[in-house]
Amino acid sequence: MKSVIKWIDVNFEPLLMVLLFFAMILLVTMQVCLRIVGKGFNWGEEMSRLLFVWLSYISFGYLTRNNRHVRMAFARDLLPEKGQRIVMIVCDLLFLVFVVFGFKAAVIVCGQVNEFGDRLVTIHATANVLYAAGLVGFLLMAVRGIQSLVWKLMHFKAAFEIFANENGEHYPQNRPCFIPKARKALDGECDAKAHIKEGG
Repeated sequence: MKSVIKWIDVNFEPLLMVLLFFAMILLVTMQVCLRIVGKGFNWGEEMSRLLFVWLSYISFGYLTRNNRHVRMAFARDLLPEKGQRIVMIVCDLLFLVFVVFGFKAAVIVCGQVNEFGDRLVTIHATANVLYAAGLVGFLLMAVRGIQSLVWKLMHFKAAFEIFANENGEHYPQNRPCFIPKARKALDGECDAKAHIKEGG
C-alpha cells in the first residue's frame, strides 16, 4: 500500500500532463490535416482548448510539489541563510493562503455555472467541464503546497540545498515512471559537469 501511494505521489501529475498533452497535439494535428481536404470536427477547437486548460492546471500541482514555480530570489539571497529559510517558509504559508482564496473563487464560479445552466458551445456538456479544472488545480496546489511546507519544516536544520529542494531533487525516488533511468543518469552527469565548470 505504501509503495502504491508513493507511486501516485510521484507519477500522478506527470502522467496526466503527458496524456493531456499528446491528446491535444493529436487532436490539433488531425484538425489541420482534415481541413486540408475540407473537413474537420466542429468540436475540435473547443476540445483542444479544454485539454489545454486542464493541462495547465494539472501542471500547477507538479510545479508546486517540485518547487519549480518562477520566483524572485534577489532580495531573499541578501539575507543570512537562516533568514532565507524563514522567508521561504513564510512565502509557502502565503502561497497556501492564495490557493485557499483561489479554490474558493473556483467553487463560486462552478456554483454560478450550475445556477445559470451555462453550457459549452460545440460540446454537449456543462461549462463546468472547463471550470472544474480550476477546482482540481487549486486542490492539487494546496496538497502539494502543504507537502512542500512539511518538507521544509522537517529539514529546517539540514543543508540549505536539501531544505530548498529545488526541482524536487532530494525527494527519494522522484523519477516519473516514463522517464528512462539512462536519461536520468545522463541529466545528473550533465548537472555535475556544469557544477564543476562553474566552480572552476
